[in-house]
Amino acid sequence: MENVLLYFSLKYNGDWDKIFDALEQKEKIDINELRNIQDKIRCKFITLLNPIYPTELKNTFKPPFVLYYVGNIQLLSNFNKTLSIYSNDKLDKKNINSINCILNESKENDYTIILSNDDNYIKKVTIENLDVNNKYIYAINGSIYNYFVDNDLDFEDNFSKTLFLSYTYKNDHESNDAKTNHLQASLSKFVLFLDCINTQKYINLFNHFINEGKEVLSIPEIELSSAITNTFIDMGTKILKNFK
Repeated sequence: MENVLLYFSLKYNGDWDKIFDALEQKEKIDINELRNIQDKIRCKFITLLNPIYPTELKNTFKPPFVLYYVGNIQLLSNFNKTLSIYSNDKLDKKNINSINCILNESKENDYTIILSNDDNYIKKVTIENLDVNNKYIYAINGSIYNYFVDNDLDFEDNFSKTLFLSYTYKNDHESNDAKTNHLQASLSKFVLFLDCINTQKYINLFNHFINEGKEVLSIPEIELSSAITNTFIDMGTKILKNFK
C-alpha cells in the first residue's frame, strides 16, 4: 500500500485531493510500474501508514499522504523541543547577533530548528553549516529534488543533524506558501518572530501559527538589545523568558 501512495503522490505532485480521489475511485495502476516505483526517486519517503510519520502532522487537516525526505528521520521524534525563527528581511548587526544567540541556546539545550526555504539570513547561516552546529528540519516549499539541485546538495550525503522534508518530489509548478506554513507549523512547538511583525507577510504567518495553537512570541526592535544580553530562552519549561 505504501508503494500505491507513492505512485499517486508522484503522479499528482502531492496534490491531496487528486490522490484521495484516485484512491477513492480505485484508479488503475500498471503493476510493473508500481513494482519499480521507488526507483523513480533519489530520496527516501514515508507515508501516513508509517509509524514514524509525525503525529502532529497526521492530526492536521488533509495531512500529506507521502513525505519525501533526505537526512535523519529520527529528528521528527523531538517535537517538544522544536523552534521556528523568523526575522526582519532587512537585517542589521543587532538582528544577526540575536539570531546567533538563539541558535547557540538551541544547540546547548538540544533543540531542533524548523525552517522553510525562504531566502533569509537564517537559511544562509544554516546552509553554510549543515551538520556542524544545530539540528535542523527544512520544511521545503516546492519539490525536494529541485531544492537539492538549486542548493548544490547531494542526495547521498549522510546528514546526521539535518532533515529535509517536502510534500512533492519533482515538478515544475509554482510553490504554494500555504503548504510550507502548514508543514512548518505542524512540526514546530515554539515560534519566535524577531522585529518583523510589521508587514502583511509576517502578520499572516504570525496569525497562522497562533491559529495552529503554537506558543508564539514577537520581539520588537526596541527589545532586541536586551535579548542579546539576557538568556531569554528557557529550554526547560517554556521556550521564552520575560525580558528584564
